[in-house]
Amino acid sequence: MHNHFTKFLSDPLNLSLFIVIVCCGLYLIYIQLVDIFEKSKININDAIYLINNDNARILDFRSHADFCLGHINGSINIIFENFIKEKKVYEILSNTTIIVIAPSNNKAKSIIKILQELGYAKSYFVEDGILAWTNLNLPIIKSKNL
Repeated sequence: MHNHFTKFLSDPLNLSLFIVIVCCGLYLIYIQLVDIFEKSKININDAIYLINNDNARILDFRSHADFCLGHINGSINIIFENFIKEKKVYEILSNTTIIVIAPSNNKAKSIIKILQELGYAKSYFVEDGILAWTNLNLPIIKSKNL
């Protein structure tokens, strides 16, 4: 089998065809991942709508210190490293829309991927996180509990 494949690829035309097929496959995978993340990205107006109309819960994955400096009312602070180890979310969130606040969009995408793998299909991240919220002068809660 290995000899047939090697012989097949020794022909420049077959090798070119093989490379094109592999590249097309990788491109299709890339498009699927981008599509998942684009559908999961929401702006502040979308977040407010989901909070008010879908009883969405906010999971804030920033550090505890950053969370205490200012967070959205009702949000739950989850330490990313603990979340990665346990890969579970509170039972109260089953069948709930989840909005993720994270220190970066890339971290938010990683969290969304894990949440969706765990079955939380209605999970979204706020593009630019808490910064987007505070830039619109929306209310935040500050804690002295560091």
